[in-house]
Amino acid sequence: MTSNIDEFNISLKKGMKQTIKQAERDIKKVAFSIFSSVVKMSPVDTGRFRGNWQVGIIRPESVSLNIKDPSGGATLAKGFSEIASSTLGDAIFINNNLPYARRLEDGYSGQAPQGMVAITLTNVRTSFEAKKL
Repeated sequence: MTSNIDEFNISLKKGMKQTIKQAERDIKKVAFSIFSSVVKMSPVDTGRFRGNWQVGIIRPESVSLNIKDPSGGATLAKGFSEIASSTLGDAIFINNNLPYARRLEDGYSGQAPQGMVAITLTNVRTSFEAKKL
């Protein structure tokens, strides 16, 4: 015979597991959105800048890549895979280590005169607050 306390504990554990899974999905959704936006908003000359967006789990990536990805497709696929492999509690870092990344964020390119990161974070924050993310 199961007591009310046992039933409550079972229900609580089930609810906690569901909440943890939902929190993990929500965090990944936000990370996917941020990563996708900064990659797609990146100005393209040779495609090296767009190809240098990286996702680090636990710690940021610290190298520059010698990859040119004008469309951003390969970069997005790799980053999405990294984000998907994260678990709740992992820090997810999105960075671009090229030496001119800051200049581009500060509006150096006519293709992205207002940068990528600041706009993305504002848009994601607005969407999140409106519960669209």
